[in-house]
This record gives sequence, structure tokens and C-alpha cells, in this order.
Amino acid sequence: MRQVLLDTFGADLGTAELIKGAVMALRSRDDFEFVLFGNEDEIKAVLSEENHDGSRITIVNATDFITNEDNPMSVFRGRENSSMVLALNYLKTNENAHGLLSAGSTGALMVGSIAHVGIKKGLSTPVLGSLIPNPFTSWKLLVDCGAHLTPTAADLVTFARLGAKYYAATFNNTNPTIGLLSVGSEPGKGTELVKEAYKLLDESDLNFVGNVEGSDLDIRGCVLEQPSDIIGFTNFEEYCDSATDTTIYGFNKLVKLLVDCTPNPIEMLGGKPEHYLYMTFSSFCCLLLNLTN
Repeated sequence: MRQVLLDTFGADLGTAELIKGAVMALRSRDDFEFVLFGNEDEIKAVLSEENHDGSRITIVNATDFITNEDNPMSVFRGRENSSMVLALNYLKTNENAHGLLSAGSTGALMVGSIAHVGIKKGLSTPVLGSLIPNPFTSWKLLVDCGAHLTPTAADLVTFARLGAKYYAATFNNTNPTIGLLSVGSEPGKGTELVKEAYKLLDESDLNFVGNVEGSDLDIRGCVLEQPSDIIGFTNFEEYCDSATDTTIYGFNKLVKLLVDCTPNPIEMLGGKPEHYLYMTFSSFCCLLLNLTN
């Protein structure tokens, strides 16, 4: 039976939430099993509280885990008993293992996937993809979203190919549409990198539909009026174009700016100075207490 590997360390909400999610996934389908990597006693304690099929769960005990504070290069040395390295080695050596899920260090996972599993012939690097919910049509896939700071035009085409493969397998769509993030939908808009990538994508066998404007993404991270299923980003946190004085913020960055009361994002939402509510710390505490009561 096909196996899905799960590194149970590293989640913001703890190991238990990941294990409960695995149990829910097993209930939804009967054609795969989980291999859980982590503290065996902790995993068993969580499972003891869950109604699950124990025959479809294998536990691999790990005495170490790689944190976000650790150097990603630590996957090369002295961390052989960490949950992530154990899972990566298992993925490489077991033909029934079809994929690895981890909420741990993204950098370590990227480096480890290259070092321990390897890359398919013709590829130079992995890519990070993120699914964006869209309430009007289908899910959108964002690639790349943080793995590469200075990609080349050829890299962006590779990102599109990898994204298309993932999208096809996940949503049973054999020919997803692909868009390239730029400051305008016209072919001539954007940096030299974007223009070169546009040309390569347009000449490829991919279902490329052209540039995607940042205004097609609303602040919830939902793609609203965007025709493409896969969107190419060079830097999702913040994209700036000095030639047109345009800045596109990612969702997390926009929220941070709003929390810091930065004027521009507030104006983007239609807010005006006369609508602002100014509160001292003491009055804010009183408000919270009143809401609680």
C-alpha cells in the first residue's frame, strides 16, 4: 500500500494536531497508510485518544528534531536521528513511500530534499508552492513563494512546469492555466526578468495565459478575477517596481502593516483618517474586559 510520511515535529500548534489530522485523512480514504516520525511515546498517547485503524499507521521513533533556529545545513551532519532526516532517508529508500509532509524548518527541508532524496534529471532546484483558496472558481497555486530570491527566467519556467505537474495531480486538471505575476497584464510590462520569462513561457508547451496583475489578489489571499490556475511569483512577501512606483504586498506583510497602522494599506482598504479609532492602552484593556463580561 502507498505510504505518506509525516514528520510530527515543528507545527505551531504541536504534535497532537498533526496526528489528529493524519487520523482524519485515513478516515477519508482507504488506499494509503501513514508513517509517523517523532517521539514514539507522545504519538502513541495521542493515538490512544483517537478512533483509528492502527494497521495503517507505522511509528518511527525520533530522538531529535530540527528547529527553525537551527542552521538548515545541519541536515548534513550530526542530525541522523532527527525526525526530518529519518523521514527523508525513508522516502529515498522505500519504493512505497510517495511523499513527505513536514511542518518543520522549511530551509532544512529544502536542503534535505536535495541532499538525501535528490533531484530529478533536468531540474536544478526544488520549489515552494502554496495553495490559495478562491471562493469563486477553484484553488490557485502560487509558485515560487519564498525558496528563491534571485531566480532566472529559465527558473520561472521550471517553476511553472513543476506547478503544473502538482496541480494536475492534485485537482485532476491535466492542462492548468499559468500566469506570470507582473505590474500589468500587457506582455511588455514588468522587469527584464519578467519580460524574458514571458517570452520563454509563451514559446513553451505550457498553457500560458499571460501576465497577472497583483490587483487580482485580494487581502485574504484569494484570487478573485484571475484566469490562471498557477501564478508565478518572484517574491510573495513584497514585490516592488520602482519604474512604475508600484508595490504589491503579500497577505502576511499586509496584515503586519495594518497592525502597525501604516497609512498606505489602510487607504487601500478605503479607510480615512476620520474613521480611525485611537485608544490608550488602559482604555483598550477596559474594552477587552467589557467584551469578556
